[in-house]
Amino acid sequence: MRFGGYFLVAAIACFSLSVASAPISCTPVSRELSGENPETKVYARLQPHELSAHIVSTLRGQAARISAQEKKKRLNKKVIQVPKIPKPAGYLALSQVDCKVVDTNIKKATERAKSQARKKAKADRTEFWKSKMPSNDAERKSRQAAKKAKKEANRIAGIPKGLAVTPPTKSKPKFKLSKQDKKDVSKALCDAAEKMDKTQNVPGRKDTYTVGTSSWSGKDVRKAIMNTYVHSPYPIGPKYRETPKQFRNDPYVPNHNDASLRGQRPLNAPQVNGAPPIFFEYPITKTPAGWQGTKGSPGTGRAITYHNGVNDVFHGVIGHDDSRGGVTGDHYLAQHQPHQAT
Repeated sequence: MRFGGYFLVAAIACFSLSVASAPISCTPVSRELSGENPETKVYARLQPHELSAHIVSTLRGQAARISAQEKKKRLNKKVIQVPKIPKPAGYLALSQVDCKVVDTNIKKATERAKSQARKKAKADRTEFWKSKMPSNDAERKSRQAAKKAKKEANRIAGIPKGLAVTPPTKSKPKFKLSKQDKKDVSKALCDAAEKMDKTQNVPGRKDTYTVGTSSWSGKDVRKAIMNTYVHSPYPIGPKYRETPKQFRNDPYVPNHNDASLRGQRPLNAPQVNGAPPIFFEYPITKTPAGWQGTKGSPGTGRAITYHNGVNDVFHGVIGHDDSRGGVTGDHYLAQHQPHQAT
């Protein structure tokens, strides 16, 4: 799916950069009320449900584009074997001038080998895709004959060309955003990106979170945190199960297998204004844009955030691990494994 326009590109850039580690700086934009004098500076906002639908469609389109690119790269990836050009015997004993000549010749030979390998890889890919496309001559001729017969039947029935009735076909409606709507989507994503940039304890992209047999990367967790801010004004998902939503943080049963957990709550954080903080959860998925309210289960992983009275804070990841006993579906805080730089 293709989206044009500066504002939409800027918005998607804000989303992508916020999931990375660069600081965000977005210029606020407004939606000018159509028909009003621009000098009056009267602005109208999209309704929350309208803006949410545009944001979800934009992010899904971006995710589809990224997935298509990655799939194409995987299919077209070809390991090019370039023969190593050895240096001649006694190379170290040669003079500096002779070494330069030898190095130049080796470089040229290597480039020739690479060029030949690329041509072979391209030819192999072309042959591969040709083999995937069966001959359509018979089908094409059959369709032409059917079309010709239909035209003849319309002519005999006296139906003019422009009025010929054809069976309706179900086509996917094209998603288009007006320039003003793109500004709204851009501002919503940029606002969320700035909020993400100020969030405390955001994990590294290569960190790992594990609960039982489930694990999630820091990159996927970051997308869930970002989506928490993107969809907070108007939660998305199936009815009565919209997210982001408040995490209940119910205590474990008194007879839990792990004595240290009996009666305890999965999450604990410093109080805010004399009361326990309100935790919010958002599903963690491994899709390019994170969970966007699609049908089906988003999995068991949830990114947990809360507001400490000053800033938003990422608390951690929770998931299920029924092997630990207790009640089926109990939540457990994931173990965080920071990435060790080599």
